[in-house]
Amino acid sequence: MATSSPADRKQATPIRGGGESWRARVSEHSAVSWRTAPPPAAAPTVFAFTASTSDEPGDFKLFVDGQYVLTFQSEHDRELHSWTENGYSLVFVSRASVAGNSGFYLLSVPAARVEPGRPLELRVEGSGGDPAAWFMVKNYRDTLAHERVTAALALEATHGAWRNRPLPFVVAQ
Repeated sequence: MATSSPADRKQATPIRGGGESWRARVSEHSAVSWRTAPPPAAAPTVFAFTASTSDEPGDFKLFVDGQYVLTFQSEHDRELHSWTENGYSLVFVSRASVAGNSGFYLLSVPAARVEPGRPLELRVEGSGGDPAAWFMVKNYRDTLAHERVTAALALEATHGAWRNRPLPFVVAQ
């Protein structure tokens, strides 16, 4: 399990906690990118990052090391959302409604794209939908600890078990 944090980008106003954050907007087709922690092995790996999206519906493209992997949407509801494309799986777990939909993402990356000790570059780009839509990533170096998610729960989430039942944990805000 590896976690991620932004390296640098245009700073935005923090949502759900202090600290730095960076935003990509649909209206500007802007992007935000950051590097993951280095994975320990060349194996299927789940990367976690804390982020928020606007309540306005928008499409966002996710790239790993410069290659497009999937498109996900911002949603105003507080449901669990998941997307799968090109061998990647992305799950969003909503935690709060604070000037948008705030929570964390779990990105499952195939073993073929993971090299031991080499961080991946993740990039999210606003690509369509409501021009007011945005995506914002937080600068938490250990999302699993910050969000109180175990490695086992993260793996379970990315393998689809959460799609058919309530989340197996509750975190006090």
